[in-house]
Amino acid sequence: MGYLLAIKCKGNRGYITGQGGVVLKTGDQGMTWEEQILMKYDGVVSLSIIDDSRVYALGNFWGSSTDIIFTEDNVNWHILYNHSSSASTIYFQDDQKGFFVSHSVITCMGCGSEIVIWKTTDGGNTWQNVYHDGSRQGYASANDLTFSSNNEFGYCVWGGWRLMKTPYTGEFKYCEYYTEMDAINSENSTPVFNQQGDELQINSYSKIIDRVELITVAGIKIMQQNEQTKMLNINVSNLPKGVYLVNVLFSDKTSYYNKWVKN
Repeated sequence: MGYLLAIKCKGNRGYITGQGGVVLKTGDQGMTWEEQILMKYDGVVSLSIIDDSRVYALGNFWGSSTDIIFTEDNVNWHILYNHSSSASTIYFQDDQKGFFVSHSVITCMGCGSEIVIWKTTDGGNTWQNVYHDGSRQGYASANDLTFSSNNEFGYCVWGGWRLMKTPYTGEFKYCEYYTEMDAINSENSTPVFNQQGDELQINSYSKIIDRVELITVAGIKIMQQNEQTKMLNINVSNLPKGVYLVNVLFSDKTSYYNKWVKN
């Protein structure tokens, strides 16, 4: 067995990964471990445990590309997405929203490395670039990211000296030299709309929601829900598909108004 590279635990379960595609897993708080070898990878470098059955990981081909892989039964691993450069860390907030950090080494016109943070909102089927830094400073593989237990804020470190903070929606901002940790004011963050089946989920990561109104494009209010919370679920099963306006009123007497498309 080569070097061990990552460890994650949740409840009674835990995983350790390493070079040569090794995966060690336990279901009894580490009393016993079972070894599994994913032979095609030079290393499995990062893990993110979602629940009792689903785990995401990064399988690296050193110097070339990375597979985002997952298991739903703690036994069989499947490729979800292939990325054309090396990646070093992955984190899923739930089974739909996640992030991974990729890097590349610059060997000409000034040595160094660059970093890209990628985000998915559909379980890893598609990814978008939400942060890029090509300053060519630091160590490419010295990256990690994490979120608070309630997913209200997150940080990413890279290169051994840089720190980025997300303003609650996943777009990371650079905090220079570990300072200005509060440079992103949570009061400026906006609620996020997310349709899950017959429910419209509204997440307000910084303010308390007081009331939500659904309005037709003709200006007719068709639904209202009052609840003091930061996350509100509205049953929209009776609404036909189409465009609606959502008015979110907060307990501090401010509001947020935007359109929402029911799929």
